[in-house]
Amino acid sequence: MTAEEEWNQLLSVAISQIRRTLQTLREMKVSGDDLWFKNLLCGILDCALSDYQSVEAGIRESIPMAAWGRRNLLELRTITEYVLASAKNAADFKNDFVIDVKEFWDAMTAIQKDSHNKLLSMLAEQIDKVEGSERDLLKQAYETESKSGPQTQSTEEEAAAYKKLMADLGLKDNAQPKRVSEMAKLLDQKKEFDPAFKVSSKLVHRTALSIASSNIKGSLDELQPFISKQAAYDLLEIYGLINSYIKANSLRPPSKGSSPH
Repeated sequence: MTAEEEWNQLLSVAISQIRRTLQTLREMKVSGDDLWFKNLLCGILDCALSDYQSVEAGIRESIPMAAWGRRNLLELRTITEYVLASAKNAADFKNDFVIDVKEFWDAMTAIQKDSHNKLLSMLAEQIDKVEGSERDLLKQAYETESKSGPQTQSTEEEAAAYKKLMADLGLKDNAQPKRVSEMAKLLDQKKEFDPAFKVSSKLVHRTALSIASSNIKGSLDELQPFISKQAAYDLLEIYGLINSYIKANSLRPPSKGSSPH
């Protein structure tokens, strides 16, 4: 058996163990106050397994897909270490969920309004280009859309509900979720995080590099072993952090401490 075959075999065993651990955690009973933390750890492990599957698929089919999965794993590893480091970090990340959802519905409202304005502009432009019954139909459609306005009642109500929840939690209206790069800085890991994040991002986004590389089949193939190994290390590290924490603390959130810096 080659070293690579041995590594792949060990990794396969480890992934099976992670899946079993995730299933065990899901079945564990916890108090109502600790349920959010259990769900957080289960969510991290589930996302990590899913992202590693993206890496495996990307290695076979698309390096940008593999880089996307690896970047997600890099972020998950940082998030895992951050939330396990202290009670304050865990609580802050819990609050980030509320902020995330409020921002999501705000963005949905903005999209609806922008789309409605574009529709009105398009209808107005077309009205001036046609005659007869077609023009009448477009004018009727324009008047109907103008009167109804953008359909944002439900999205605005959702945003308002989470905005109120933010206030109840003592969060400012303009509070924003902490970026993973900020977490890495607080953990004194920026020197490691930033270059790894940049390499993945250059391949994930439609940068000059990713666009140029698409013209030459196999031009990024040399990155396959690097991305695959780094993703595997991240997955195993995430599992190791959570497994060690649970052995020491069960599924209770951190009870003391503060972020490193």
